[in-house]
Amino acid sequence: SILLSVSASYSLIDIPLIGGPSRLFAFYSLFTRAWEFAVGALLVLLTPQLSRLPDWLLARLGGVGFVLIVGSAAIISEDWIFPGFVVLFPVAGAVAMILSRPTRKSGRRTVLEHPLLVWIGDLSYSWYLWHWPVVVFTRLYFSDRWWVLLAAAGLSLVPAYLSWRYLESPIIRSVRLSGRRVVGLLAVALLVPGLVATVLAVGSRSGWGSDWPVGAHLVVQNDCDHGEFSPSSCTWEVENSRGVVLLAG
Repeated sequence: SILLSVSASYSLIDIPLIGGPSRLFAFYSLFTRAWEFAVGALLVLLTPQLSRLPDWLLARLGGVGFVLIVGSAAIISEDWIFPGFVVLFPVAGAVAMILSRPTRKSGRRTVLEHPLLVWIGDLSYSWYLWHWPVVVFTRLYFSDRWWVLLAAAGLSLVPAYLSWRYLESPIIRSVRLSGRRVVGLLAVALLVPGLVATVLAVGSRSGWGSDWPVGAHLVVQNDCDHGEFSPSSCTWEVENSRGVVLLAG
């Protein structure tokens, strides 16, 4: 637990407070997000001690956590530096909801113990992994209206369930995965995504062998090729310009 505490503290301190490329790196980097996993691991290790907290406090933690998570989702926008110290609020909300439970005296069940919500909780990580690519491709090829994207996120629950049922669960419950097989599985899980990411990075920078100049890809990067666009980010200055040219189509 000491090691996890040090990891969590270091990663939290290392969260950048500036924008630009560092902001993008901070969002995807394991080094600046590791503390979130460390907090979860610490929670597991300290559960016996934390469960001794007063009943009235444990019974109310769920509501506090719900307010923190929903409030974070409603307030935090793309204008905020994220991840930054603001990420403490949703993480604290998740910790509070995990710790919450009915009191020993009342024995009343909380809303989060409903079978449907427990089932969604089991699928939550798979759903988290699936919803984003589904939303991105829906926005790119179909529509960027909020209700369409919301429906796409809901439909991503289908592949999330299938991957959880036929891939994730069998691996977790398998008695054959031990020793060298675990090491081999981890190696494949790390090498394959790394290889794919390398190919995609090299291909995107080289234009995938097309005759188009690489600069043309800035149009796609700035979201100028579909839907609504920002005139400021989709305007390029040219020296000795004699006017303005609008390119459509």
